[in-house]
Amino acid sequence: VLDGLSFLHSGGFTHGLFGPLAVFVNSQGDYRLGSFELCQKGMDTGTAIASRRRVGPTFSGCRA
Repeated sequence: VLDGLSFLHSGGFTHGLFGPLAVFVNSQGDYRLGSFELCQKGMDTGTAIASRRRVGPTFSGCRA
């Protein structure tokens, strides 16, 4: 999963929706990254993280 994020970032993309619901595991136990609906090119990762903190969902009482 982290390799997938690294690949996106190396190409200038930000995932935009990374979280537990964006990680999929198949029957062989392989992890896959999904949920690319908000993937964008050219967005600064610091901006994406700050935006997510403002509008992101709450997990176990903590804002994502």
